[in-house]
Amino acid sequence: PEALVKKAIEVLASGMPQPAIFNDKVNLPRLVELGCSIEDAREYSINNCMVPTIPGQNFNHISAWAAGVPLPMCLNSALDIPDPIPFYKNAGPNKIDPATIASLDELLDATVENYKWVIHRLVLIGNITDALYKEYAPRPFLSTLIDDCIDRAEDVRDWNYQPDYRDVTLFGLNTVADSLAAITKVVFDDKKVSMEALVEAMRNNWQGHEKLRRMCLEAPKFGNDDDYVDLLSLEFASRVSEETMKCKTNLGSPVIPDGTASTAWWSFGRVCAATADGRVAGDPFNDGTISPMTGRDKKGPTAVLKSVSKVDPMKTWNHLFNQTVVPEYLTGHNAELFAQYLKTFGDLGIHHIQ
Repeated sequence: PEALVKKAIEVLASGMPQPAIFNDKVNLPRLVELGCSIEDAREYSINNCMVPTIPGQNFNHISAWAAGVPLPMCLNSALDIPDPIPFYKNAGPNKIDPATIASLDELLDATVENYKWVIHRLVLIGNITDALYKEYAPRPFLSTLIDDCIDRAEDVRDWNYQPDYRDVTLFGLNTVADSLAAITKVVFDDKKVSMEALVEAMRNNWQGHEKLRRMCLEAPKFGNDDDYVDLLSLEFASRVSEETMKCKTNLGSPVIPDGTASTAWWSFGRVCAATADGRVAGDPFNDGTISPMTGRDKKGPTAVLKSVSKVDPMKTWNHLFNQTVVPEYLTGHNAELFAQYLKTFGDLGIHHIQ
């Protein structure tokens, strides 16, 4: 209802980051595709920041499934670029000699293989932890509040509503997309520099390579409605989603990739080496999971919406999408414009904005 939209904008104009906006046109079919009935999907709610749950159902309980994968580290591992503070001892074993890389596809394949190597190990740890929680940490009080537990005489940890929703958090997607676009632009398309020279500059954190860094910073960036980079984000996100869902929980259900990254995009950036998009070691990754890198969207918020809409959440995952506006821009006539902006967000098939 129009009155509800106006009230939501009024609350946002106060400086609050809530309410987050969710799009039923996307979230309902996404939940049904995961295995929910349409009746249950219509009752969905949001757990924490943006994880879907079905109130009253034993749908979503996460134990060790908050494990996170910093995707740029999988790309850097493929190029054998060590992190200054190695958080992951190994972000995948697939390493390519820069002198032999003949195409972007070869590098993308190695990055996905590294992600596959990491995610299967994290899921194994998660499954072990789930089994330990089931044995040593039952939840009798919660079980009294969840549908069917009393009738089944089972603790919430002993069974699960189907689908068995376990998720792993991913972040840095568009840092990878921007990096792949920069490599495509300066190495393969324009042939301004060799792959060896680019990797050497990244290993040195761009010191002494300012001109090359500038070329990488000026390459196409996600958030400007440019297919050159936006479709790389879609391809990588889709492949990562496919690999994640090949992993299985203890109940045999696929593991779901999720974007509830909170501040992980910042904290993991602190321990990651330089990346090919021109980012220096220690800088954050892109905000949330699907927002552009800070300051790199140059064509306004609607162009950002169009970029995000190309990374179809039905093919990828539950992305965290943040947009920041000055509160004064949400009052008076601007509030009417913002209401139309939200309508555009919905019509483009984006599942969430905050």
